[in-house]
Amino acid sequence: MTGVSGRRVLAVNPSADLYGSDRVFLDAIRSLRGAGASVEVILPRHGRLAERLESDFVPVHTADFPILRRSLLSVRPLGALAAQAWPTVRGLAASIRSLAPDVVYVNTITLPHWMAAGRKAGVGVICHVHELDQLPGPLASVLLSPLLLADRLVVNSQATQRYVRSRLPRVGPRVSLVYNGFDMPAALPSPPAFGRTRRLLLVGRLSPRKGQDLAIEALSLLVQWGHDVVLELVGDTFDGYEWYEEALRRQAASLGLTDRVEFGGYQIDTSSAYARSDVVLVPSTLESFGNVAVEGLAAGRPVLATAVGGLPEIVENGVNGFLFPPGDAATLAAGAARLLSNPAKATDMGAQGARAVRARFGKDRFAQGVFGAVASVSRLTVPEVAPQVLSPTRR
Repeated sequence: MTGVSGRRVLAVNPSADLYGSDRVFLDAIRSLRGAGASVEVILPRHGRLAERLESDFVPVHTADFPILRRSLLSVRPLGALAAQAWPTVRGLAASIRSLAPDVVYVNTITLPHWMAAGRKAGVGVICHVHELDQLPGPLASVLLSPLLLADRLVVNSQATQRYVRSRLPRVGPRVSLVYNGFDMPAALPSPPAFGRTRRLLLVGRLSPRKGQDLAIEALSLLVQWGHDVVLELVGDTFDGYEWYEEALRRQAASLGLTDRVEFGGYQIDTSSAYARSDVVLVPSTLESFGNVAVEGLAAGRPVLATAVGGLPEIVENGVNGFLFPPGDAATLAAGAARLLSNPAKATDMGAQGARAVRARFGKDRFAQGVFGAVASVSRLTVPEVAPQVLSPTRR
């Protein structure tokens, strides 16, 4: 018994794309519906995520609602927008009542108004926390304060769990650790080819936080050291971040690497990219979990990742890959050189990683965690709180 059959769930996501937390959201919706829950989804616009949901016959609504963007994460803009919060909350609460769910499932902490609206509507609230931000203490506490309104918090890593509990000790008993889940092939994957030209792969949004510039810098060092190697970048930019892709292309050209940096763009199915790679890179400045690290290991590729956030919970240094300090291109290049120069060792590390992630990060374990969170939420059970819900701008 899952405890969710017959439950009515209203699920809200801040994005219509299909990247890390969006894919986790999609997996949660599919798991809930497969267990007999009735689910409706609200998104800010139509897009790839809506197309996937609609292909599964999930009712999808689009609406204009506030999203807490990083550009607002300073005291002055947050304070200036606070007065707009409660009219918005009242309107969202009315929408919730009209749909009559048992539970509002809010994906990420960027939707504080929905948490407050669920509370006002008298509906149980779950927030799935994917964020792990390096913000000053007081600002981090303000950003997280709407979580006090939730009945249950689902966090994606021990690192995220420590972050939330350190800022909001009162929510401790309501926190559930649920690692992201992944489809795992029945058979172990084929080993890397390690052809004459070796291949590095980095999958993710083209964004300064994902570290594509660091990967290009490390590639330059590898070429200087005599390695015949290319770097494939799979992903596109956020709206407004097109400048970063242009900067990456200029960087590659200035280092004489135009023919060695491949921009693959957004790919719905990245399995072929993993299959043609030899080593997977995750040089992010911060990751609350690290989907790409799991996907790389599941594909049987050793992973080079920064020792930040949830990545050390996935990559075991010297066993299935190497960890390196954030921002350290030389150490990243040195780790890649060790793997590229020793295909047998790299293949063994990838195989160990593939076995390990199958045991820890399967879809079934993820689904059971989501079921437990939804089943635990009834009508409001947390004490009344004077929330500090600070209004973001609208899309």
